[in-house]
This record gives sequence, C-alpha cells and structure tokens, in this order.
Amino acid sequence: MKNENQVLVCLSMDSVADAVPDLVPLFAFGKTEYTNAENQPDHYVFLEADADALKAEFDRRGVDGMIDYNHQQLRAKTNGQPAPAAGWYPEMVKTPAGLSIKTAWTDRAKEFIANKEYRYTSPLFYKDSLTNRITRLINVALTNIPGTDRQQALIALELRATECDIPALPVSDLPSKSPITSHQSLNNNLKGGNMSNKKLFELVGLEMPVAEDQQLIALEGAIGKLVNDNNSLKNENSTLKTEKGALQTEVADFKKKEESVALETAITDGIAKNKLTNANADKLRKKPLAEVLTVLELLPENAVPVDRAPEGKKDEVVALSPEDIAYCTRHGYDQAEFAKAKKK
Repeated sequence: MKNENQVLVCLSMDSVADAVPDLVPLFAFGKTEYTNAENQPDHYVFLEADADALKAEFDRRGVDGMIDYNHQQLRAKTNGQPAPAAGWYPEMVKTPAGLSIKTAWTDRAKEFIANKEYRYTSPLFYKDSLTNRITRLINVALTNIPGTDRQQALIALELRATECDIPALPVSDLPSKSPITSHQSLNNNLKGGNMSNKKLFELVGLEMPVAEDQQLIALEGAIGKLVNDNNSLKNENSTLKTEKGALQTEVADFKKKEESVALETAITDGIAKNKLTNANADKLRKKPLAEVLTVLELLPENAVPVDRAPEGKKDEVVALSPEDIAYCTRHGYDQAEFAKAKKK
C-alpha cells in the first residue's frame, strides 16, 4: 500500500570506524540534519515513541534483520546480482541516546570492517513528509558512499525510492505504541472535534485530510513550518536592526565631519575678511556651528577685534572677543568705549 505522505531516506553513519561493533546505533533521539537526494538540507525527527514503534514492529515480526552490502538486497531484483549478508541483527535496543541494533557479523564482513574496507552502516527508512518523523525501518547495510563531509549522520545518496519495492507502512498498520496514538488522543481532546480542526486548517491554509489520524500530523507539520518561518523573520528583523544601527552611526559620523568642515570653512573666511584674529578663531572653534555662523554674520569686515590705548601706554591694550564686537555692532556701541568699560 502506497502512502503519499511518506518518503524513503537512506543514511550512512560512521559506526564501524575503529573496531567491529556489536551494538550499532541507527537513529539518535531529537533532530538530525542531513543532505537529501536533491542535495538540499533536510532533517528527520526521532522520538522515544518512534523507537518504541519500530522496536514493537520488529519484535512482532520475530525475524532477524539482515545487514547487506550497499543495500544490494533491495537491488537484486533489478540488477540480477547476488545479495550476500554481511550480518544479522536479532534485536533492537533502545538506549538513552536513541535506537541501536545488536549485530552478528559474518567472518567476511568482520574482515572488511577490521581492514576498513567498509566503514559506514546505512539505515534505509521511511519518514513522514509533514512531521519528518521516522515511520518504518526498511534495511541496514554496510556502505562507503557518504554524501556530505564531516558529519556523524551522512546520506548515502545511492538508492532512489523507485528502486525499493517495499512500501511504507500504512498508518493503520502501525503498532499500538505508534506516535499516531498520541495524535488521536490529542485530536479527541480538541474542543469541537472536526469543526475545530477544520477552522485550524483554514487558518494555516491547508486542505483537511479525511482520516483523523492524519489531521494532527498535517497540523503539526504546518505549525512547525509557521514556527520556522517566524524564526526566520525574527532573525531577518534582528539583522535589519543591526544594519539600521550601523547606518545611523555612519550618518551621525558623516554629519559630524560635515559640520566640522563647515565650521572651519566659516572661520577661515572670517579670518580672510579680517573679522577675526587667530586667537579669537581658536576660541570659536570650540563653539557650535550655528553660534559661530551667527557671530560671524554680525561682525563687520576689516574689524580686527583689538582696540589700542594711546601712545606710550601699550600695556593698556584691550582685546575684544568676537561676541563683544557682535554685541557692539548689534546695539550701536563704540568698540573703543566698550573696551575701556570692559577693562574697568
């Protein structure tokens, strides 16, 4: 029976690198990333409930699982080549890290592994296309063809779904400990039953499956996608905020430099027009641009801000600041009289 919601995946794991193992890990709990057959980033999700389901199905069948070479057991029908066993696994073991198999290798396989002529084990399995959870183990093989580098979980990229004549396990055939059981319970707890589900499907823009056991799976997949999209938007927003902050700093620096250039230009022009002495220009450089422009606007040309005392009294020379001169100009005061008053 074909299940359109399940896809066939083939992974390789470096579990036989240094010694001939008795216990080989198949799937780690949690999320495992890999590169799929289209050379795109992908992942599967494996929970304890999934491990219980796979182990229950294996125990129900009561047949030792075969480990072959390069999944030849599944290819023999099309290529006509023999498919010898590299070993067998009579038991699945759930560990704190995930699901493993106990192995009984053939002498030939032991020699290959010891000589590192084969280094990877490759589980072939079905996963749900919506939730990415593993639903059925098809085959385990020794292989040497990983598809990505320096990762614990590697896709072999050597078997297409069309080459495997073993279908995905229909949801109705999963054992009682299947994750579907929890979906059904959760579905029954939704207020309003199918009507509530229908509204949820309308909100996420999906067509509601007829089978109730598929409705929660589809919703979980849609919600997961919404969460991922939301996280992507958050990351994008954070990047934009960072870029905005950097741009604002750049604009502020540019404005500061622009004002500094304008200030120096105005003071230089004031000195050239004999409105300022160098000493007074240094004082103005410490003031805001707007204030400097106002002072320079009020100062007349050729009015060096210095008033000299009568001959023989050089020690009584009084200097007026640009502000003093601007004040005199605005109010019509004589600069010499103002300077004398200032000295007193």
